Amino acid sequence: MFYCYVKIAYYIALISYHFIDIISDWIEFSSEVGDHARFAGVPNNNTAIEVILGISCGFGSFCSLAMVIVYGYYIHFHWECSQKANYRLLNTVQFQGDTLLNCKDDNEGKTLTCNRHFVLTELVISNIELYLKDDVQSALLIYMYCISQNDSSSIIQPGRGDILFAVCSIVASLKLCICFSTKLFGLGSGEKMADCESHKCCCCVLGIIGSVISGVLCILYLSLSLDQT
Repeated sequence: MFYCYVKIAYYIALISYHFIDIISDWIEFSSEVGDHARFAGVPNNNTAIEVILGISCGFGSFCSLAMVIVYGYYIHFHWECSQKANYRLLNTVQFQGDTLLNCKDDNEGKTLTCNRHFVLTELVISNIELYLKDDVQSALLIYMYCISQNDSSSIIQPGRGDILFAVCSIVASLKLCICFSTKLFGLGSGEKMADCESHKCCCCVLGIIGSVISGVLCILYLSLSLDQT
């Protein structure tokens, strides 16, 4: 039962993170558009850059809200399980129907099952956000650095916000890479999904590649821009 409450607290924390992420994305976006805006430490007067940033933030907000729905389902499932006398998490099981996590009440003879498709949905949404938000914004960091090198009037001067953004992106990419890796190799309880394992593996591989790309681009931007200051 204690495990259920820990998982509920964990998913509530993730939901809070996603709402904070949405707010911070749009606050950051508002500071990067306009006549005197700067992005990645470089003056930004390019409407195309602003549009791309806006679209990437939009995708990020959509994915965050979708993840809130998935986590809401997980919270509901674990709450229901906390009410059962014999809650247990299955690591190696023979899957039947939609079984991923089992929670059984011997008094009622009923079994609660966690729909494994929510796990797959979580991976798909994570990939969409990774490629259409994180990777796009990381690529824009390098693009703005290149502009600063080709245009003498666009000297790169990364502020604290730019450095913090890059560092947070690197940490987030590392976290995602670890999460996708644990799911790919089934290192966590209930990670194996017998009848859709190939789809899960594909999502995990794409996620690892995307997180590595985002992390490498941010590290490259950080090292190059700080070297210029």
